[in-house]
Amino acid sequence: METPVVVLRKRLPKAIKEKDVRQKSIIRSVVSEIERTPACDSIGSQNKVIKKMILSNNEVIKYLDSNDSRLSDLLWENAYLEEIMPRSLNIEEIKELVIEVMGDIKIAKNDGQATGIAVKFIKSKTGTPFAGEDVVEVIKEIRK
Repeated sequence: METPVVVLRKRLPKAIKEKDVRQKSIIRSVVSEIERTPACDSIGSQNKVIKKMILSNNEVIKYLDSNDSRLSDLLWENAYLEEIMPRSLNIEEIKELVIEVMGDIKIAKNDGQATGIAVKFIKSKTGTPFAGEDVVEVIKEIRK
C-alpha cells in the first residue's frame, strides 16, 4: 500500500501539466508538511498529519460565513485530503472481523492480551489500516 506522499507525488506532474493551481498547491502543502514532520514515513504517521490539516480547515470553516469565497476552497481541500488517505476499518468492521476469535478474546487474562489477539488476527486477515484505539474500544465492549 502506497503512502499518501507517494500518491501525491504521482499526482503532481498531472496537476502541473493541466495547470491545476489548486491541486498543485495542496499537493505541495501536504508533502511539505509531512516532510517537515519528524519520523513521518509510515502511512499512519502521514495520515495523522493529513487529519491535522483537515481539522485545521474545519476550525476555520466554523467561523466563515456561507457566502465567504474561502469556504468552497476549504471544503474542496478537505475532500481532496480525505480522498488521498487510505480507507481504514471502522469499529463495526473491526467487530465483524474479531467474531472469529471471540473465544480467545473472552478467555484472555486481561484487556491488553485480548487486544493483542485481536490486532494480530486483524493484521493477518486484512491489509487495511485500523486505529488501535478502535480495537481497544471493541475489546472493552466484548469483555464487559
